[in-house]
Amino acid sequence: MTDPQLLAYANASADALGIPMDAARAQRVAGYLRLSGSFAGLLDAVAMGPELEPAEVFCPAPFPSVDPATGEGQS
Repeated sequence: MTDPQLLAYANASADALGIPMDAARAQRVAGYLRLSGSFAGLLDAVAMGPELEPAEVFCPAPFPSVDPATGEGQS
């Protein structure tokens, strides 16, 4: 995407979500989108064979009812 397209996307997304965003913040969001896209491009360029399986979906364990550090119950 071009810089103007990224800026338009940032503004349209903020409007759709009801997030107030001034011009300076929109520029920063667009810059982050550009950076994130470059990271995704680097990952996409890595050759991965079918023998490589994606990581499992992270599912956190239930929050413990007792703090292991203190042995006290948590509320």
